[in-house]
Amino acid sequence: MRNPDRVLDFGGQVDQDGFLDDCVPEMRWLLNHWHERRLGDGLCPRRAIDPNDIPVTILPCLNVLDVVNDGDDYRYCLTGTRNVRERHQDPTGMLVSEAFQADCMDSALASYDYVKHRARPLLRTDLLKPDLRNRRRQERLFLPLCDSDDAHKVSSILVFVRYFRLDARTPRPAARLIPASDQGTVAVSLA
Repeated sequence: MRNPDRVLDFGGQVDQDGFLDDCVPEMRWLLNHWHERRLGDGLCPRRAIDPNDIPVTILPCLNVLDVVNDGDDYRYCLTGTRNVRERHQDPTGMLVSEAFQADCMDSALASYDYVKHRARPLLRTDLLKPDLRNRRRQERLFLPLCDSDDAHKVSSILVFVRYFRLDARTPRPAARLIPASDQGTVAVSLA
């Protein structure tokens, strides 16, 4: 399994030591919405995510990807309009291996692999466009979804993507540690 290098894995807990206090309101709302629709201790079924229930400020920031060949790749089923605009490309219908914009394909697939194999939400923050004139930060919340027949097997991944523009004076975010109550300490790097 490829491993993402900058992640926060907050297990099944909706709010881990105030994590949600630092999130944009849309991310908090979506995580709570996903959590409320989980099947007991299992995952949220894809059918339980109804676009009519999602605020219009969130919809353009969503992607839905299906697991292909048990996780060899992932196919974009839906790409939000804001994500299409930021990417300068509509990857809907394409595999991640065909549409990735990371430095390498393994980096692009790592977060999806992580969510698929661990069946847990994941927050990942990356610095994009590292030149000082056009820096952006991308925050992505990955939420595993299941089919109705198996509440513990990830069949799709719902991704909320938020872009932040940074000017040349914005300092690089520092890493911080958030203790997970019963799972040791999880490192969070916002670099």
